[in-house]
Amino acid sequence: MAIHVEHVGVLERAREVSRLEDIITEDNEDIEAEMPKMGDDPAGKEARFLQATDEMSAALTQFMKKKIYEEQLANFLDGEEYVLEDQPIEKTDKVMEALKAATTHDYEVYSFAKKLFPDESDLVVVLRAILRKKQISENVRLNAEALLRKVNQETTKKFINSGINSALKAKLFGQALSLNPKLLRASYRQFLMAEDDAVDTYVEWIGSYGYQNRMLVTKFIKETLFSDINALDASCSSLEFGMFLNKLSQLLSLQSAEALFLKTLMNNPIIKKFISAEDYWIFFLISLIKFPETAEELLNNALVTLPADANYKDKTLLLKAIYSGCTNLPFSLFINNEQLLEIRECCKQAIKVTFAAELFDTQNCNKKQNKKPWEKVMFNV
Repeated sequence: MAIHVEHVGVLERAREVSRLEDIITEDNEDIEAEMPKMGDDPAGKEARFLQATDEMSAALTQFMKKKIYEEQLANFLDGEEYVLEDQPIEKTDKVMEALKAATTHDYEVYSFAKKLFPDESDLVVVLRAILRKKQISENVRLNAEALLRKVNQETTKKFINSGINSALKAKLFGQALSLNPKLLRASYRQFLMAEDDAVDTYVEWIGSYGYQNRMLVTKFIKETLFSDINALDASCSSLEFGMFLNKLSQLLSLQSAEALFLKTLMNNPIIKKFISAEDYWIFFLISLIKFPETAEELLNNALVTLPADANYKDKTLLLKAIYSGCTNLPFSLFINNEQLLEIRECCKQAIKVTFAAELFDTQNCNKKQNKKPWEKVMFNV
C-alpha cells in the first residue's frame, strides 16, 4: 500500500497507519484460517455443511470488520486527523460541490469554503486532500488550486503550519482534558506568536483551562513544539524555535519551582489549618515572581486571610512557612538575584515583627497569670 504524507506529524500518523494495517493483516489471516476445508469423505456432509455455515458467517463478520478498518485507513491517509472542524467529510463534500459548480475562481467560493472551515489550516488540509484525489475534473482541480493560493496569500505560513502541526496533539489532549481541541490549537499559536513572557503565558493558561489543568497544558505545548520542530513543513525557522525552546525551558523551570514551593507549604500544619487552597498559593507565588516589589503587601494579605481569632504565634508560623518556601526558589525565575534576596529579607523582617508581638503577648499573659489575688481585685476596681 502506498502511503503519501505531505505535511506534518509524520511519525504520529505513520504509527496510526501502521496500527490499522496490522489489524487488517491479522483479520486477513483470521479469515483464511477460518475458511472451511472440504474433505472427500461423503459421511457427515450435513454436519460439515452446518459447520461451514457457521464458519462462513464468522468469516463474513471478519470481512466486514476488515472493510471498516480499510475505510478508517483511507481516511487517515486523506489527512482527516489534521482537521479539527466538526463533520469534516460532509463539509468537504460540500466544498467539492461548490468547486464543481464554480465557473470562475471568484470570492463566493472562498467565502463559502471559509464558512464551512473557518480556520485556514483546516481549509488547507481539505484542499490538499481534494487535489490528491485522482478522479477529479480539470475544472475542480483549477478551482481548488486557485482557492488554495488565495488562502496562502490571506494567511501567514506560521499560522497555517502551526495549526496543522498541532491538530493531532490537540485532539489527543482535548480528549484527556475534556476540552475543545480548537482551544488548545489556539493556545499553541499564541505561544508562538504572542510576545508574552513565561509567567504571563502561564497565567493565561490557568485562566483559560483552570489551575488543575496547568501541567497537562504545558505538556501539550511541549510535545506539540517538538512535533512542529520535527515536521517536514515546520511553522518557524530554527532561530525562532530556539527562542521558543528557551521560553518553554522557563515555563518548565517555573513549574518545578512551583511544585517545590507548594510541597513545602501544603505539608505545613499551619497552612493546612488556615489557608489550604492550592490556587491561593499558586497565584501568591506568581505575583511574587512577577511583582517582587509587592512582597510586603502579599505577606500582609496572607496574614489578613487568617481568621480573626488567630494569634501572633499563628502569624509567625505562617510567615516562617512562606519564608521556607521562598528559600527553595531559584534565582533564574527573577530578573536579577537582588529581587529574590529582597523577598527573603522582607519575610525575615515580617517574622521579626510578629515574633516580637508574640513575645509581648506571652509576657502580658504570664503577668496576668502571676498576679496575686489582691492585685487582681485592685485592678478590677
